[in-house]
Amino acid sequence: MTAAERHGDAAGFTLGIAVALPQEARAIARHCAAYMHAPRGEDGVLLEITGVGGERAAAGARRLVAAGADALLSWGTAAGLQPGFSPGALLVPESVIALDGEALDTDTAWHLRIRKRLAERLDVVVQPIAESASVLRTPADKQTMSAATGAVAADMESAALARAARQAGIPFLVIRAIADPASGTIPDSVSAAIGGAGEVRIAKLLGSLLMRPRQWPQLIQLSRWFGAAQDTLMQAAKRAGPFMLANVDEG
Repeated sequence: MTAAERHGDAAGFTLGIAVALPQEARAIARHCAAYMHAPRGEDGVLLEITGVGGERAAAGARRLVAAGADALLSWGTAAGLQPGFSPGALLVPESVIALDGEALDTDTAWHLRIRKRLAERLDVVVQPIAESASVLRTPADKQTMSAATGAVAADMESAALARAARQAGIPFLVIRAIADPASGTIPDSVSAAIGGAGEVRIAKLLGSLLMRPRQWPQLIQLSRWFGAAQDTLMQAAKRAGPFMLANVDEG
């Protein structure tokens, strides 16, 4: 159920999950399906596929809050910034470093509870991630971001969600998995083919690859990296499950 589809003064806890890309929402759709169709008055999930970037994430967060979200979760993939963090590494950061350098903290109690739950089966990275204004396509881009922020990974949406949660006075958390590592390159054919809503425009992608056939190996590698991140997100959704929905003040 989307934020636009679930309204009313429900008494249960409502978790708003914001995801940039439709593909990143598969784990939530699979393992939280029952909560996405919860009756009014019971614990439930609102899922908002925002599209790529901070502005779209902020708009999606506002829709989630207006629909009754009691907390916001940033879910999806991220770019690795430092060596040693491979595709599939699970991120549950304690904070997000914004473009202006401000540290936007996640909710302490919620973070601790989810971290403990996930750490029973998965390795959890808790170091900060950074806000990026654009796709970090090259290792040089990532090295620059790492040097400026000290963060281990970056995405374009989490900081906007953190700011929206703070404005609404509700808790905020991040669960993401690294897709492309610090040494990885995103082919420009892929960047150009992603629409604002996160959709991959196949015709444009194929046309670009026909003009740049040397990017095919990079595309295949990127697909493998994204697959590793998806596997981690699937495990995280299965493991966290209802624990993501419980009242964040619970121990």
